[in-house]
Amino acid sequence: YKMKEKDLHDHIELAKAFDNLGVVYWENDQYDAALEAFMESYKIKKTYTGCDKGPELAYTMNRLGRIYFHQRKYKTCKKWLMKALETFTESVGESHPSTAEVYLNLGSLSVMNENFSDAAKYYKKFLDINLKTYGEVHPTVSHAYYAFSWLNSMKDDNKTALIYAQKGIEIEQKIYGQYSFMGGRFYFQFALTYFEEGKYLPSM
Repeated sequence: YKMKEKDLHDHIELAKAFDNLGVVYWENDQYDAALEAFMESYKIKKTYTGCDKGPELAYTMNRLGRIYFHQRKYKTCKKWLMKALETFTESVGESHPSTAEVYLNLGSLSVMNENFSDAAKYYKKFLDINLKTYGEVHPTVSHAYYAFSWLNSMKDDNKTALIYAQKGIEIEQKIYGQYSFMGGRFYFQFALTYFEEGKYLPSM
């Protein structure tokens, strides 16, 4: 990608265009192309701001971290996520939902690296910020409980994992009705696990 000489408005619009392009590639599992687009957006935004500051730049940093996560390049992933965390904290504050999202991503990275204690700390920050911002009945709160469920499942603690999954399902049922997609997927997965162990899930 080549950036032409444009005025301030066009620089911003061009960066947004690369971000949108990156999302399209990302959703189609074309991670190399997504990485290239997000990196171009980052370069444009950095040139515009003159430094690694501002929430718009942090959004792209976070996306770069997530792409590297999908590519299993965990060391590089952490570098970008930590940059995003620092930038969001400085620009929008510690208790902002955007900062919380970075904590969620850091938690997932920690799970993949089997740093379960760090993962729990990051997920708790994600949960606490969203509880304070939105209250108990909100999709991001159910997402936090599903994250804890996954963490405990990776630790082979299926009993605790199921408890967290049920919390997430209960919230989603309040929001979307009895049959939520994410909740159903989690419950089905645990049903398979318990069946393989010769056990049965409790009724909900």
